[in-house]
Amino acid sequence: MFEASAAWATHPDYEGERGLELQLSGGVGGALTHDESVFLPSEELPRPEVRPPTDSFGASLNVDLSAGYRFTPYLSAGLTGGYQSLVAANQFAPSEAGFRPYDTIRSFHVGAYARVYPMAFFNGSRNNERVFFDTWTDRRRFEPWLSLGVSVAQYARLRNYEDVSVLDSYTRWTTTYLGIPVGLGIDYRIIPALAVGLNATFTALVGGGTTREVYRHEVRPGSDTTTTSERSYAPGGDSNTAFSVGISVRYTFTFGSAAHSQ
Repeated sequence: MFEASAAWATHPDYEGERGLELQLSGGVGGALTHDESVFLPSEELPRPEVRPPTDSFGASLNVDLSAGYRFTPYLSAGLTGGYQSLVAANQFAPSEAGFRPYDTIRSFHVGAYARVYPMAFFNGSRNNERVFFDTWTDRRRFEPWLSLGVSVAQYARLRNYEDVSVLDSYTRWTTTYLGIPVGLGIDYRIIPALAVGLNATFTALVGGGTTREVYRHEVRPGSDTTTTSERSYAPGGDSNTAFSVGISVRYTFTFGSAAHSQ
């Protein structure tokens, strides 16, 4: 009689242990090096013994979205991307300050990742594909994870000018890095398919390269001139470290009957 009741309670699905995973994260992020060396070459930076480079931006809110597949209870992999509008420091050299400049700085990244859920090796879910939660403190609801990936990260600064003599002029810097993101977090599964959690990511940025585009339209009494230029170079900060901390929501779409909890 007991065996029959247990068999009746068994669900014919994986209850979030396998399937398509979508995760949306939001929080605060920035870069350890956030001064002019992110955008300017070494020869345009002040000598270290004179003064440090001027700040360019500060930390701000960011958003990330990842889509992957959970192949087993302990492993998933997929693609990820993120966007951030950074807080511009708006500090300028005297030679530019007269043109009333203002900066807009944004960053984004795209890449691939692999994620390990180590608790699957200890809580039994690795060998038991059907996971049911007995209580709100069931240890299988708690899922710490580690991830490693590769990405392309970019910081873009657009400088516009409000002075009427150069009103539609601009300077654009675009710095691109190869990133190696390492992430860690812990999720709490409200139901087998839906989890919320905390996470942190640290990304080593290497191989930086910058493109600078300049467009100048100067209008002065008896003169109307337009000049353009473009240059590529290695920035003074050709390596960096990006970071982010935040909260996340994850949903796993299982293939089979709907997941249940008890």
